[in-house]
Amino acid sequence: LNALVGGPGGDIRNLSPITSSANGRHKNRAESDVKRMVREEKKILFYSVKMNYPRPAKPKTVFNELATSFTAEWQQLRVPKKGQFVSFGPKFSVTIGND
Repeated sequence: LNALVGGPGGDIRNLSPITSSANGRHKNRAESDVKRMVREEKKILFYSVKMNYPRPAKPKTVFNELATSFTAEWQQLRVPKKGQFVSFGPKFSVTIGND
């Protein structure tokens, strides 16, 4: 998504491993709408993804360190006369399991 709509994809803090099925659900339930709004409708959006991690488990393994799900949110922005972005319209949100 970052490369296609101009987000900062080169920052390691923006990366988290997810399964291919979670990636497919993200594409179908979030990315397709965001891409359409930005590329076709020429809208400016705020878009964020929050990774949801499990509570600390013992014993600590690589598998219980991975996110169990993530929540993508996006909303349209506009620039009023003051020159700062302001959100408006509906806020979209989807939580996708990382399984």
